[in-house]
Amino acid sequence: MSCVVTMAVECAFVLTPAAKVEATEKSIGDSWIESDIKGNVTKDTVVNYKDDFSAAVNKEWLSTTELPDGYTRYCAFDENEDVMRERKLSLIHDSSLKSHDASLVKTLYDLVGDLSSRNEAGVSTAMTYIEAVKSITSTDELTEFLMNADMNPLGICFSTVSTGESYNDATRYTVYVDEPSYFLNYPEDYTDMTATGKMYYDYDQRLSNYLLQRFGYTEKEAEEIFDGAIKFESMMAPYLYTSAEKSSVEFMGMIDNVYTLQEIAAIEGNYPISEMIVGTGYGQSSDYMVVNPDFIKHFGELYTNKNIGLIKDYLLAHEAVFFADMLDRDAYETENAISNSVYGGSGMVSDEENCYDVVNSYLAWPLDNLYVDKYCTEERKDKVIECGEEVRAYYRKMLEGETWLSEETRAAAIDKLDKMTIHAVIPEKQYDYSGLKLTATADGGTFIDAVMEMAKFENQRSISKIGKTVDADEWGMPTSMVNAYYTPLLNAIYIMDGMTVSPMLDDENNYEEFLAVIGTTLGHEISHAFDTNGTQFDAYGNMVNWWTDDDYSAYIGKTQKVVDYLNSITPFEDYPDMSVDGELVKTEYIADLVSFKPVIAIARQHEDFNWDIFFQARAAMWRMVATEEKEISQLQSIEHPLDYLRVNAIYQQYQEFYDTYDIQPGDGMYLAPADRLEVW
Repeated sequence: MSCVVTMAVECAFVLTPAAKVEATEKSIGDSWIESDIKGNVTKDTVVNYKDDFSAAVNKEWLSTTELPDGYTRYCAFDENEDVMRERKLSLIHDSSLKSHDASLVKTLYDLVGDLSSRNEAGVSTAMTYIEAVKSITSTDELTEFLMNADMNPLGICFSTVSTGESYNDATRYTVYVDEPSYFLNYPEDYTDMTATGKMYYDYDQRLSNYLLQRFGYTEKEAEEIFDGAIKFESMMAPYLYTSAEKSSVEFMGMIDNVYTLQEIAAIEGNYPISEMIVGTGYGQSSDYMVVNPDFIKHFGELYTNKNIGLIKDYLLAHEAVFFADMLDRDAYETENAISNSVYGGSGMVSDEENCYDVVNSYLAWPLDNLYVDKYCTEERKDKVIECGEEVRAYYRKMLEGETWLSEETRAAAIDKLDKMTIHAVIPEKQYDYSGLKLTATADGGTFIDAVMEMAKFENQRSISKIGKTVDADEWGMPTSMVNAYYTPLLNAIYIMDGMTVSPMLDDENNYEEFLAVIGTTLGHEISHAFDTNGTQFDAYGNMVNWWTDDDYSAYIGKTQKVVDYLNSITPFEDYPDMSVDGELVKTEYIADLVSFKPVIAIARQHEDFNWDIFFQARAAMWRMVATEEKEISQLQSIEHPLDYLRVNAIYQQYQEFYDTYDIQPGDGMYLAPADRLEVW
């Protein structure tokens, strides 16, 4: 790694351990180490499969793997990302590639890496956008600014507008009018700040203050601007969805609010969002998905000349942070130092990795097109889909055998499963970026100019979908990522090629390992069709209730047992009051839990199946080291369970695990049969 941090920043927020509480009775996970935190597992740590399977299997890796420079977490997925980065960098640097896609990624890579020009420009290129905000004197001028794609890098930041599949007719695109962006983690942080909310505040406050001073404000003025931004966000916060609301099973129904443009105008008051929708090119939709009508109704009370100063503070602070990694070396290193200070990291990624990360973020699809042509094979695609069909077949048997389901609900569930499409490795079509033009450094182009051009291109691509039929062959994630996903609006799952490479899948010809990595991933994504969110959409992707009242009540009872189980786990020994948020992570945990049923059924069909290889391979898939700060942030803000819990808290639900390792009462991995979880 070639970069060195040249600036130290004192951390304004320190985690203070709570007083330790003596346990009066044994609870779930008491013997489990929070092994995701770097340093909690060392070469001297005594651990075994019976008490803490995740830590025991991954002990050598956990005790020897260091956090790379610039990282606050590093996991098995990152190891695969390292391979993907090496492959895609080779494509960026391949001078023999002459396509438009190749030209785009090379141009952006060079713009990001031209630190000489960026250092010379300093903040001058971004100053134009800052000055545009400073010049606003009224809400009329503010409205004009928010509709100006050439001068406003944030878009309509008080109501994010974009296209997506309709909840009520998944065959067509509608326009979403979503909530605003804000600095803290959740709206409730503005009145009762969590540990993660404090991290967010600390990071953004310090970064905003530094950058605003770079843009010409005094230290006092910069502090006042950020304080004004937080004050304005605290005025919006009471009308935004809380974390509890976002995690509830009712949330999908809460955001499914179909309005016409005229109906939006009728509730907007002083906030001319309908005018902005038309002015930014989204006015031709027949209807609009208004995610939070209550916010729009109340924001009209805030969108006034009286508050113009606070609104400008909000825009200035957010713009400053937006430009943080696009300016010069000093801004880049300062941002990195602040991030390390708040989230416990150290060092910086190399210049090459930073340039790659930018290209992979802004031009993911053109780079993915190059990757598909070079690395993806039909053989690998067929193997993954074949496994998916096998998992689907056993999932069908599982649904057929669910005695608690009525015949009506069972038939609808099986119909949804049968109509689900499975996509893997090679996208059915490539995105067309021929309309995007970037100006190279030699021709006077800058990184910031390129970002603005890419933003306008993506916005026009979004607008072009309005009124059109949904293209089911368009993937929502590049295959060169290490990931997989399910979308209920298309009733489809997608397995990226990044999941199929070593080291996560060391030997794809090892059946146990392939089933552990790819089989459970397929099972996980299929299971999302039947988690607390997926169950609200039918076989065609429409938000339709296909349950009888009695069946749904029984289902919610099963998921509540999951929530109660998760809520009982306190991962951090030094923070006994900080438990897992079962409501937050239940959908991902249920997908993990249920993914094992079809995979185990498949494994049982193989007489010589090696369960030890299988269980160890999946445990290795979820190995991770992170700073304590990063872990706490994940616990309080991310819908995925902590990685070690995706092993231990799943394995102890299945008898095959007990049989393989002779787990007995009194062992840390033991859970009494009556307490084990089963949703499907």
